[in-house]
Amino acid sequence: MKSLRSKIAPPNSLTFLARSLYICMEGLCYSFSILLKNSSVYVCTRVVQSLFKRAWFLVLVISLIVSSYKIWKFCQLYWQYPIVVSLQINETKTLKFPAVTMCNLNRQMGEFNVKEDTDPITGEPLLISERRNLYYCQNGTIKNDKTNQEKIDYLMAYYAMDEKERHIFGMNPLMFMESCTFNGKFCSLAQLNFFTDFRYGNCITFNKKKQYMETLRTSEIGPGSGLNVYLNLYKFYYQNIQHTLGIKLIIHDPTEVPSTEDDGVFVGPGFEVLASLKQTINIRLPKPYQDHCVIYDSETKGFAKNKKECIRACIQAKSYETCGCDRPVFGSDEPPEAV
Repeated sequence: MKSLRSKIAPPNSLTFLARSLYICMEGLCYSFSILLKNSSVYVCTRVVQSLFKRAWFLVLVISLIVSSYKIWKFCQLYWQYPIVVSLQINETKTLKFPAVTMCNLNRQMGEFNVKEDTDPITGEPLLISERRNLYYCQNGTIKNDKTNQEKIDYLMAYYAMDEKERHIFGMNPLMFMESCTFNGKFCSLAQLNFFTDFRYGNCITFNKKKQYMETLRTSEIGPGSGLNVYLNLYKFYYQNIQHTLGIKLIIHDPTEVPSTEDDGVFVGPGFEVLASLKQTINIRLPKPYQDHCVIYDSETKGFAKNKKECIRACIQAKSYETCGCDRPVFGSDEPPEAV
């Protein structure tokens, strides 16, 4: 007789791992079966009758755990209101033309005398750009040179005027702008807006947003298109205290009030200047999103039209609340409303 000998191969690591996992699952299922058999719930006691049912019960438990985790992550993301950045490129045939504000650096065309017998003017507007070169500190005290005293007296007398007086003594805007064309057509007076600025006197704004007319649009670029203006500075009318000739040019949105102190560029006389723009629009989300931004265009009438105007209105309101006065440089002669 021949003896039969069987050869047993040593188990590899993968087979050993699978067998160990099977033993663990068997132990886990046995533990669950003992627990469910002792349960007072009838449905739970019936589950242990089949290994198939026990396996599906385990799958159900795992699915509930995973689903609960996903729901928790989604709720956490939703409650944070994250900032969503959306980039969109639109190609259009025409674009909205911006507003252009031009101010002569010589704010005063007429002569006026500073009266010495009048009451002294107390306080001064918030014009840091004009004051920074008139005063200096020495040993902790603020001083000024005698050469600057004439300019200080002139500025204080100018600040004491109301808006109507400043407009009368300022340069006539129609003399300042000798010619104006847009896309080859002469500008109309309806497209021009005149206002008086504390820093630069009488200014002109082209294409300001008005209720009864739409803002202009353009479809061409380059020389010969857009806005072309010819300005006369009348340098022989410049005051002795004014050492700079030129204009302040501000390009802004038609709905915004131009900020002559913060924005714009200086243009000297005797030069032809070409200015082209590339528009980038950033729209931030209001409450309840994280930025808590304000959509100024959707606010009620009388509300600020941009961020800078809102900040200035807040300063006005705080000044009026604290001392009963406002800052005339911000362009408001009326008590500011609560912001």
